[in-house]
Amino acid sequence: MTETPELSNDNKTLTLVYSEPFADWEVALDFGVPAHVTAMKGLGIEDPQEAKDAFVEAVQNNDAAALSPIAEFWNTGYDFTSLPDDELLYLSSGAYEMTDFVEGEYVTLTANPDYDGERPASINEVTVTYNEDPLAQVQQLQNGELDLFGPQATTDVVEALEAVDQAEIETGVDATYEHIDLVQDNGGPFDPAAYGGDAETALQVRQAFLTAYPRKDIVDTLIKPINPDAEVRNSFLVTPGAPAYDAVSEAGGMQEAYGDGDAEAAAQILDDAGVEGPIDVRVLIPADNQRRSDQFDIVQPILAEAGFNLIADRRGTWGEDLGDGTYDAVSFGWQSTSTAVTESQATYVTGGLNNLIGYSNPEVDELFDELAVTSEASEQESIQEEIEALLVEDAIGSTVFQFPAVVAYNKEVIGNVTAAPLNPTIFYGYWNWTGPEEE
Repeated sequence: MTETPELSNDNKTLTLVYSEPFADWEVALDFGVPAHVTAMKGLGIEDPQEAKDAFVEAVQNNDAAALSPIAEFWNTGYDFTSLPDDELLYLSSGAYEMTDFVEGEYVTLTANPDYDGERPASINEVTVTYNEDPLAQVQQLQNGELDLFGPQATTDVVEALEAVDQAEIETGVDATYEHIDLVQDNGGPFDPAAYGGDAETALQVRQAFLTAYPRKDIVDTLIKPINPDAEVRNSFLVTPGAPAYDAVSEAGGMQEAYGDGDAEAAAQILDDAGVEGPIDVRVLIPADNQRRSDQFDIVQPILAEAGFNLIADRRGTWGEDLGDGTYDAVSFGWQSTSTAVTESQATYVTGGLNNLIGYSNPEVDELFDELAVTSEASEQESIQEEIEALLVEDAIGSTVFQFPAVVAYNKEVIGNVTAAPLNPTIFYGYWNWTGPEEE
């Protein structure tokens, strides 16, 4: 928590004083929505300056009666599925402004004539389209319908791109990592409720599943052909290559606990738990994602040997359905969007926004609270080691690999593309992009 923010006399500087140390204070603030518009709409004020002054006064005086409608509009007022008639709802202080939008299809961005920053738009108009099928994206590139994209990398996609004459291809490592989630609150095979509330039996079933799960086979088969240096990722909290990764992954013991896919050892764990197979496990899979389908094909027979009957549940709405309790396991990617040490807190604390499996461990909650107020890097690492070990011990799932990154673009249309591993990925460096007339 902070004290009431203090504004400078020119209203260009904001000073926050925290009530206690906060580990990620340097990356805590981000661009949001315009305060004057939010106050105008929330409080029914027509004059922008009057609305801005009212907002500042409400914050400084902790005026709940005024802050409540402001907060309500902040939460809901900017949710739209097409370009609003009211231009105030999509004001931009950035290099681009939105000029067209059709939900699920495309959004068009046009250079902002009022932008006066250091990174102006280099290309006047950019249209961002929506398509989850990477091979279809390759076809669009070949047809001249798409000029830049970062597909989910598979050998099929890379081979298809190599056959496109105008395609420039760059590879690397992405900030997204694949993991497997085991749901603990839906009455399914990983939930204590399935065993009369016996948490220990449910834990052993989860341990058996993860022991059989062939992480190395997945990496060797699907990822190494794209990135020969790819390895199994062994940490929930830290990205491979980061300074704390080796220590945190070793302390967590994920590799030691789950190994590389041992069906015989997994079957023994089930036998020791007194659980007879086959155990039905509903696995949620994106309907149009080839790599996830390939992944399922690798996993299914090995898990069958261990005593698990994996049932593919392919859905086009898989993203919307995450956390709804209608499946037992799912493998998807979490994307790191910053270097904050508390970034993963919402995924693992009780009731966290990204906690999609019903996991709860009060000790983990307390450690994350402690991490949030710890600013010394060495102390942060020690706390992360403790958290990592508990997550592995509780068999909530496992990490699998760091995504290989592929960026492809039409070299006849766009140049000087420099994608970044963290958000905004392919859009990073937009100010340096060049068009054909500049080549």
